[in-house]
Amino acid sequence: MIKDMRDWIELLRAQGELIEIKKEVDVKNAMGSIISDSREKALMFENLQGYPGWRTLALAPANTRHLGIAFGIRPEEVVQTYAEKVGLGGTPCKLVGAAPVKEVIWTGEKVDLARVPVHVTCEEDGGPFIGSGLCIVKNPETGYRNMGIHRLHVKGRNKTGILARTETHLWQAYQKYEEKGQAMPMAVAIGHNPFIYLAATYSGPAELDELELAGTLAGEPLEMVKCETIDLEVPARAEIVLEGEIPPHIREEEGPYGEFPGYFTTAVGKNPVFQIKAITMRKDAIYKAVGAFRSENVPYASMGIAASLYKDIKQLGGGMNLKTVHVVPELFTVIIQLTTKFEGEAKNCLLAALSGNYLHPKVAIAVDEDVDIYDPSDVLWAISTRVDPVEDIIVIPNTRSHPMDISQRLIQSPGTKSWQRMGSKVAIDATKPSPANPEARELFKRLTPKGWPRVRLKDYLA
Repeated sequence: MIKDMRDWIELLRAQGELIEIKKEVDVKNAMGSIISDSREKALMFENLQGYPGWRTLALAPANTRHLGIAFGIRPEEVVQTYAEKVGLGGTPCKLVGAAPVKEVIWTGEKVDLARVPVHVTCEEDGGPFIGSGLCIVKNPETGYRNMGIHRLHVKGRNKTGILARTETHLWQAYQKYEEKGQAMPMAVAIGHNPFIYLAATYSGPAELDELELAGTLAGEPLEMVKCETIDLEVPARAEIVLEGEIPPHIREEEGPYGEFPGYFTTAVGKNPVFQIKAITMRKDAIYKAVGAFRSENVPYASMGIAASLYKDIKQLGGGMNLKTVHVVPELFTVIIQLTTKFEGEAKNCLLAALSGNYLHPKVAIAVDEDVDIYDPSDVLWAISTRVDPVEDIIVIPNTRSHPMDISQRLIQSPGTKSWQRMGSKVAIDATKPSPANPEARELFKRLTPKGWPRVRLKDYLA
């Protein structure tokens, strides 16, 4: 059972999925490039320049294969398994008295983020950013607890900027506090098992408690402990916790940051600030480094989007046989693998994918089961040979778009109550004719190499 980040590290090490870097690394000028250079393995930095005694874990998970290891299943089963577990609902958390995350407590003048090895991700970044923070708040009116990942721009020893998109539950809770002229208490947990990070990136209804969802994903209740300075509970086995509040009506320049679309101009503007009152941690805390662009943020976010879309599309029913859903690393394109029974079913699925809980999907592509949705060249082959643009491509104008998609037009700026973008979405039906039209479908039967799949190259290699 993976209870915390330490268990996760040991499992990855046992599976040969962890690279341990002994050479000294500059967290401000070198770590970002090293992390970007590894897409297949998790990284453990053992020697951090200027931070004696600290270690940093990155890229855990680095890919879907790692998530399969966490769940104990094959990578291709992750989306369906994740969606099924979400359907089970939350598992109530377990409140404990003593906790590993309380072994060290900094308050007052001891609170200093400069003592924590927060790395710089990209050349264009406005400084160090905490990308691994699990931000926990409560809505003051409903009492609903929310946990999500929001970037934190380090601005001083006890202050960060925070970016919260207007569609997030954290932003909605903050609006309630701001209307009352009150500061919003917030706790930020850094470093834990992969299930809690998956839960934090899942977008469900406001009443969904992501901390309880983490327990369901892990298969046991998540242990929680009370904060020292604010009225919130945090994961007891986290590596580090920041306690503080977001004051009302304060906006400061925040960013730039290398966000997941791959541009530093994304979401730069005046955003709220987070004032830190206390830092608690394990005595030998391991910092968790998470980047956004083609980094660890992608497996978390893409799995959340894919699982949510899988559930939505599955509910369409009919004769459709949904195989799986894949979200590409930049998160704006989703590929659906299915077998339809009736004509037009693929287009129904595509429209559902473009109108779900997430604002990310801008391009939705449907393919048959004979197309490898994880192979871009295979998907392009299906688009190139199975799409009649007039019949199979639908462009939907004037839709609400993801606020970090700079290809869409900006309506309001970051930090405002109405920050948003508008643009268009496109659905591409690259499926074959349905089994209801067998003669037409047979025309699209793809070539098969002689002996496939019985004969494979690996069997002839020494």
